[in-house]
Amino acid sequence: MRQNLKLRYLTSSEEIARVRSDSVVVGIGGYAIDKSPGKIATWALGSCIAIILYDPYTSTGTLAHCLLPSPFKGADLPTKYVSTAIPYLLRKLEELQIPSRRLQAALVGGANILNLNNGPNIGRSNVIKARFLLERLHIPIVATDVGGTSGRNVVLDLGTGTIYVWYTRRTFTAFFHEQS
Repeated sequence: MRQNLKLRYLTSSEEIARVRSDSVVVGIGGYAIDKSPGKIATWALGSCIAIILYDPYTSTGTLAHCLLPSPFKGADLPTKYVSTAIPYLLRKLEELQIPSRRLQAALVGGANILNLNNGPNIGRSNVIKARFLLERLHIPIVATDVGGTSGRNVVLDLGTGTIYVWYTRRTFTAFFHEQS
């Protein structure tokens, strides 16, 4: 049965604990590929962005936790940067016989976590780069939760195509100002 990507927001600690269990956790610059009934998760997305590519026909998907839009020099990890992560993930999915024409995409994160009005907004730059590349590759972005000033946690349930999102409570702005 074909399951399309969809967002679901969690607020209760019981729901969060249930969803988090048995997830493969991806760190900054990392990625994972799995299929139903697997779950892929990443925590504490601030300005970073989670790029999710999903094949609803096979319930196979990937999640990358990207730090920056592009590398300054050579890419040390291909999924650390939006510009190298998307082509890398597509190659990995093609190795599994999943063509890009069947994929759906979702983007989560890209916050202006320090809430700086003057200066670079890395979160926005990550989102712009991801949208540009996915649109150029004709991969539809069917779900997004991007921007704002709050961090996010994400779990992709490959069996249902559900992307569970909950917001972090930590105020990075206060932390930043205390350290200045």
